[in-house]
Amino acid sequence: MNKLEIKYFDNINLRLKNDPRLLENGGYKFKHEIVDKTLNDFFEFYIDGKPLIELILGKNMSKVYLTSWNGLLGTRDKKYDELLVKSLINENINAEFVQKHFKKYEESINEDVAKKLIFELSLEKPLVYGCKICGDIDCGGIVIRIESDEFSFSWYLFDTETKEYDKLIGEFEYEQYKNVFSKYMKNWKKAKTREINYH
Repeated sequence: MNKLEIKYFDNINLRLKNDPRLLENGGYKFKHEIVDKTLNDFFEFYIDGKPLIELILGKNMSKVYLTSWNGLLGTRDKKYDELLVKSLINENINAEFVQKHFKKYEESINEDVAKKLIFELSLEKPLVYGCKICGDIDCGGIVIRIESDEFSFSWYLFDTETKEYDKLIGEFEYEQYKNVFSKYMKNWKKAKTREINYH
């Protein structure tokens, strides 16, 4: 079995260190980035001490990936983050579930909005890395398929050869896994966002 941990990931400083052009003229040099006024840290998954993004893409490619994309855990309001956690612990998420979840936060949404959120937040297969602006599946990203039984949770990635989500990335002992997410929500805080000023 693998060991899962969740740790704060200082993506802001990593990105500034790897690409000094980010601060050129007080902001992004690249025109396509002009709509994005933020850099985001996030909470990263570590499997046996290694960041998940590195296990998926390798150390060098993960740095490239994180210049345009972001880990999503900890980057949104708590109600959305909690939905991601529910998805990661393999809760059966349907429209009714999402509506009840929002009521807990004293918000009311109708069934159509709930269904749209299930799709956009990719709650059936959790979206763990994605667009740093909107964080929904429309912009693409990396999703995982989760299987569980009374003994363990298993994470699978998309395999380009088989065209299925059948590439095992980690298998975790049931109680250890649940405790990681329980502790995360108990001590929840939003990751840091840095505003970039344009001139």
